[in-house]
Amino acid sequence: EYDPARPVPTLGGNNLNLKTCGPWDHRVIERRDDVLSFSSAPVNASLAILGDVTATLFVASSGNDTDFTAMLLDVYPDGSAYNVIDADLRMRWRTSRSSPLLMQPGHVYEVEVRLGVVPYVFNAGHAIRIDLSSSNYPRFSANRNNGHTLQEGGPSVVVTNTIYHSSAYASFLSLPIVSYEHLLSNTCENMP
Repeated sequence: EYDPARPVPTLGGNNLNLKTCGPWDHRVIERRDDVLSFSSAPVNASLAILGDVTATLFVASSGNDTDFTAMLLDVYPDGSAYNVIDADLRMRWRTSRSSPLLMQPGHVYEVEVRLGVVPYVFNAGHAIRIDLSSSNYPRFSANRNNGHTLQEGGPSVVVTNTIYHSSAYASFLSLPIVSYEHLLSNTCENMP
């Protein structure tokens, strides 16, 4: 359930206007009932990524507009989980930045949340995690889920959002993995 009156608070990240910026341990955020976390097993050797990170999600909502957020995290052996990069997709803008298209409640949509370009190394023994939610406020404005723009306003609507992860609707994370040795030698020949 996503309630615009209690959005997931921003903790760290790519922002300069908030008190918290950069990497922060997100375990306290991950305890919320409106945050889903998916983790890999710890990597056996250092794993380097360089390029676009995307989350392909199969989603539905009981409302006609909502947001889906994705955050890539580095999970340390002690369990701490530090944010690497994150993004937000407002569903009304899922097909175009100039022509809004509201959702049909209950319909399953395949969407891509583009987290952006990142160079990063997950050290051996660390795990890779993705946190999914419907808010990251105030980094991204809280969607009121009412079908109106922020300027139009209107009352907030509590909605039930669903992220599918089944064989029929296989949501997934895409990482641009590159050779760690090539990063060290400064020749990223295998870069996507």
